[in-house]
Amino acid sequence: MRVLFLCVFYLASSQVFADDKQAFKQWLSALKQEAISDGISKNTVNLTFKKAKLIPRVIALDRAQPEFLSTYLAYLDKRVNTAVVEKGRMLQQEHEVILDAVQARYGVPKQILVSFWGMETHFGRSQGDFDLPSALMTLAYEGRRADFFRQELMHLMHIIDAHH
Repeated sequence: MRVLFLCVFYLASSQVFADDKQAFKQWLSALKQEAISDGISKNTVNLTFKKAKLIPRVIALDRAQPEFLSTYLAYLDKRVNTAVVEKGRMLQQEHEVILDAVQARYGVPKQILVSFWGMETHFGRSQGDFDLPSALMTLAYEGRRADFFRQELMHLMHIIDAHH
């Protein structure tokens, strides 16, 4: 009986995912037009959307971010140690000129920038395993924070358009 249930569940979820993929393709088509209307070149839009795909794993990871699954102090206790702090201090000193310029221009203290750099990327060692445009498209399509991720995708395409 359990095997039958698993087979039915698998087939049903496969169909739902197939339907979702079709809806995603239609949604992408409208998003392309929105990007062009926003002043992004057709070349950049085509380049950005060329490998577009729905990535269910991105949604799962977004819903289970470790910093939201425990208390702030417990999260920090797991992630921050003396070695991380020392590495951050060393990199802050090494990149002081650019960090000072960013701080002056945007008003974000360099210590905050370095702490995010360390927490989000392990100071550049981890840059992610997902195609960035597809991940942003997936999160914009998923709906929880659709407007935010749609804007992030548009910003990304404007940056690409500016050849940065």
